[in-house]
Amino acid sequence: MEYDTSVRAVSPTSSIGSTCHDRTSDSDTELSQSVFEGKWEAKIGLGKQRADEEKAECHVLFTRPTTPNSTQFLYERILDNLRCEVDQIRDSEIFEQNMPFGPQDTLDQPSTNDVEEILRNMMSGSSLSTTSRTEWADESTHSFATFGSSVRASSSAGKRDKGSRRLAG
Repeated sequence: MEYDTSVRAVSPTSSIGSTCHDRTSDSDTELSQSVFEGKWEAKIGLGKQRADEEKAECHVLFTRPTTPNSTQFLYERILDNLRCEVDQIRDSEIFEQNMPFGPQDTLDQPSTNDVEEILRNMMSGSSLSTTSRTEWADESTHSFATFGSSVRASSSAGKRDKGSRRLAG
C-alpha cells in the first residue's frame, strides 16, 4: 500500500520491511477466523494454567501413604511447600522493613507549586555547606543492609560515600 507523501512523510525502510517473515502461511489463510484463533491460542498456551496455578489447585487433604516410597515423597513434598511459604513470608517481611516510606508518610507532606521552595527544601537536608572538602576526600568504608543483604561500599569518591552514609543513618 502506497501512502501519499504530501500528507505524510515516507516511513523509513527499516520500519516497513521486516527481517522476520511474518506472512500468514497459505494453510492458515484457508482457515476460518475462529479456527485460526483456536489454533494459535492452543499453540501459545492462552487459557492454560501456569505451573503455579496448577500446583495451587492440588488437593489439600492427603491420603495416607501405603508404601515407604510414597511416605518419603509426601514428606518431601510437604517440607518443600513449607519452605516455600516460609521464604515468601521472610521476603515480604524484609521488604516491609526496608521500605523507606509508608503510604501515610507520603500523604502527610504538604505540596507546593513554588519551584524555589521545593529546591530549598531539597537542599536543606543536604549538609554540603557544613562539610569540609577534606572530609569528602577521606578513604572510608560504609556498610548498610538493603532488602536482607548486606552491602559494603568502599570508595575514595567522597560524594558517593556521603550519600551512602546518609542512607545508612
